Amino acid sequence: MRKIDKKLKKLQHVVLKETGITCNLTPSKSLVIANVGLVNGLTEEIIYEHFSKHGILENIKLLPGKSCCFLSYRSKDSAIQAFKSYNGVLNIAQNEKPIYLLYAEAFPIVQSFKLWNNTPPGLIIMDNFISSEEEQNLIQLCNFESNSASSMKHRQVKHFGFEFRYDNNNIDKDKPLEHGIPKQCDFLCGRLQNTIFKDFCPNQLTVNHYSPGQGIPHHIDTHSAFEDPIMSLSLQSPVVMEFKKANQHMCVLLPQRSLAIMSGECRYDWTHGITPRKYDIISVNNGLTTLERGTRISFTFRKVLEGNCNCSYKANCDSFQEQIAESIIGDRASDLEQEHVHKVYEHIASHFSDTRHKPWPNVLEFVNSFDSGSILVDVGCGNGKYLKHNKNIFDIGCDRSFGLVDVCKENGFEAFIANCLNLPLKDGSADGLISIAVIHHLATEERRFQAIQEMVRILKVGGRGLIYVWAKDQFKGSKKSSYIKQDRKNRIESTENESMSHESNKEMTVLDGISLPVHVNRTQFKHQDVLVPWKLKGDNKEKDVFLRYYHVFEENELRSLCKRMPNVAVIKSYYDQVSYAEVFNKCNKLEKYLVRKKYCSYNPDEVLDVAQIIARHGYKSETHVVVTEDGYILKVHRIPGSKEGKQIRQPIYLQHGLLGSSADWIINGNNSLGFLLADEGYDVWLGNARGNTYSKAHTSIPVTNPKFWNFSFHEMGSTDLPAVLYYINNTTSRPGEIIYIGHSMGTTMYFIFSSMYQQAAKNVKMMIALAPVAYMANIKSPIKYLAPFSGNIEWLTKHLGFNQFLPNNKIMRILSYQCELFNLNTEICENLIFAICGFDKEEFNEKILPVVLSKDPAGTSTKTMVHFAQEIKNNGNFQQFDYGSKQNMIEYGTMVPPNYNVSSIKTPIYLMYAMNDWLANHIDVQRLSLKLNSLAGMYRINLDTFNHVDFLFGKRAEELVYEPILEVIGNHTEYNEEAFG
Repeated sequence: MRKIDKKLKKLQHVVLKETGITCNLTPSKSLVIANVGLVNGLTEEIIYEHFSKHGILENIKLLPGKSCCFLSYRSKDSAIQAFKSYNGVLNIAQNEKPIYLLYAEAFPIVQSFKLWNNTPPGLIIMDNFISSEEEQNLIQLCNFESNSASSMKHRQVKHFGFEFRYDNNNIDKDKPLEHGIPKQCDFLCGRLQNTIFKDFCPNQLTVNHYSPGQGIPHHIDTHSAFEDPIMSLSLQSPVVMEFKKANQHMCVLLPQRSLAIMSGECRYDWTHGITPRKYDIISVNNGLTTLERGTRISFTFRKVLEGNCNCSYKANCDSFQEQIAESIIGDRASDLEQEHVHKVYEHIASHFSDTRHKPWPNVLEFVNSFDSGSILVDVGCGNGKYLKHNKNIFDIGCDRSFGLVDVCKENGFEAFIANCLNLPLKDGSADGLISIAVIHHLATEERRFQAIQEMVRILKVGGRGLIYVWAKDQFKGSKKSSYIKQDRKNRIESTENESMSHESNKEMTVLDGISLPVHVNRTQFKHQDVLVPWKLKGDNKEKDVFLRYYHVFEENELRSLCKRMPNVAVIKSYYDQVSYAEVFNKCNKLEKYLVRKKYCSYNPDEVLDVAQIIARHGYKSETHVVVTEDGYILKVHRIPGSKEGKQIRQPIYLQHGLLGSSADWIINGNNSLGFLLADEGYDVWLGNARGNTYSKAHTSIPVTNPKFWNFSFHEMGSTDLPAVLYYINNTTSRPGEIIYIGHSMGTTMYFIFSSMYQQAAKNVKMMIALAPVAYMANIKSPIKYLAPFSGNIEWLTKHLGFNQFLPNNKIMRILSYQCELFNLNTEICENLIFAICGFDKEEFNEKILPVVLSKDPAGTSTKTMVHFAQEIKNNGNFQQFDYGSKQNMIEYGTMVPPNYNVSSIKTPIYLMYAMNDWLANHIDVQRLSLKLNSLAGMYRINLDTFNHVDFLFGKRAEELVYEPILEVIGNHTEYNEEAFG
């Protein structure tokens, strides 16, 4: 108790400092959870689930950016019971630590942005719009078990008339679907005849099937896609839909069989969405209650809009933005910039300079990163605040403003007049370049791209550039930018973007036929193309205000412009201060890495090891060493959970395939399985088989000794895996709960391990086999051409390498015959991975090819390849190494090597296979499935061209492989052919 008392005393001061609320041990109706809050991932649902057991809750307050939260009961006795039951005991704090409770003398007065019993303007809810019988008829229309239903992350979806794409909230008007809206829905038009919506007859229908816990992200249906209104019918279960606009957040209950009509402001100016949860917490009179969600089906009816949108809600109107962009072309763009950029800066140069003193740290860090003697150019240098910081380089600035260049010269900086669209510098003359807050003053996309082209032109090959542009979104998560915070009233943090001005942006005619909205300073931007006021010091309110043209950027917009350059490699993208930033390299057109494309694909992961790649992507990185019983030293890499520090879930072990390494699971960028699992909070371990890049060591045998290479995949499964899995089981806090995911030979290893050591395999909760390799009778890989020679050791060592698998040119020509067949380039053909496993040009993510080529092949023994070749020769049987009849008698007591007994495996196993897999042929996978008594499910990849390496490096691996994996891990069930969704 002393320890808890000491902890509570410390937390009293923390809560007082963070919230201004005094808390103590004197009972009251209000409690504060003093050591965890919104910033640590705590939710209303978790609080309600536990604390509602002790009485009626009146309120729950999670404070933005705080590590504490408050709740209040209707009675003091309830609060006392909860305090006694949970203080220092209930493990819902971060990393499953206990919470600590105090009584609060007052409840924090924070404006609630969630409003109940209100609806956005234009939202109409029509209760009991259909009967129970009609509801059942509509439900029967939708068989979500059929192949016609597409699966999304949060639900299943069917479309009629036109496909509604949730990635851009739009449709393709030129691609109507074969099936229109079913006749069973005709009642809608007739039932609306006596309403203001009597002319509404939809021609597009989206049917969503929500299981409990599923939802849909907030969005506004694209203005130009559909007419007003949009109608949604709720079947089978009620749900709470949330509507948001600026600082307004309304929660609306949609009853079962009700029709929600979104029209006018609600349709055009409010986002709507459903938070993924299994029950909704609803505010009722004097308290909170819950509404448990059931399976819900929604029918959303829309009418496709012919032409452009002419609504008056321009903040989110894509048609309005397009009209602005189309009107600013050619000389008109130049005229706009002359009037509202160049002339303005000549007027405000001195005052502008007075407000620009402190360099931004990230820009300064970039400037200081250049080596002695480097040449750095600041394009659009302003008053020169980034010049002369790095004393070891030669830096020079240029700007379009005569006034600002004069300021630079007065301050002793080297600067000259120049237009960023036509820089008077030689090609390849600079080692580095910065352009901070410049190209957002250019009025068209092509002019912005032209400026980037000019900057890249003056860089040397290998040179680096940094570009900043103003961001349309002035929030990073829930945090306001420095631009918003400069208005004092905006400095209080909130969960919502309340700094979106309620004031409508006025429009001003800037050129004949062109009007632009005038932005309200220190508020969130409503439009991309705007006039931003600059007020000089003075008394004349009108004459002292100048309007600067800005094109504020959407997220990834600047990145897309940079990527259009054929010789630019984007190294880093980030949000800083008020801006989006891109760091890039200029490099040669790496044609040697390409298949019919020309682009620069430099990626820093190319020169990093696994631990460094993990750290570069923002995750905690650990490297562990495991020594096997026969002395091999294996490195195992670990990602212990997400970047945000989610509570760590059970360990997942990933085992690479033939010629691979732990790098295979993380080099597909943010779409890599290793990172996706870590993002979900799993404790991810990445293994390395003996003989590869990270496990090429032994306690006593040098790598140059042939004895080191005397192993095949048998020893990897029988010796490596027991050691590694034992280590993980004894290192993590979740023993006996390991989930094993293997690819290719990584599955072979587990089949061997679990068939030989059934007791040890009990520590593995389940196994997922990607492209499983056991039986190999129907293999298509060129490795089959080695099978006839698998008994000729002299021939094999001559052509494959005596120790490590290093095939000579003759063998490589045999293995890479598909190069001529499929017109692939040299680098791909010369890589053993692609030569053996195949290459799918359409699905392979070419942008990571340089990284793949730098990591794979990671190495293995010749004996491993011979072992595979033996299986092919011996009718594809899954058997131990064949030493010849005489040696087999010594090794096994039989003339032929024994088969691995996969039918004895007890671990639940899921098999994932593809129809175009050269190594794991689908017929061989089916043969394996019939042998496994512990088969828990099978899943065929829904793409006929998907091949062996696409499981790791495919463009759509996340959608086709990893999302089903996450689903099956979360819903581990008994055998079911549809277990993967």
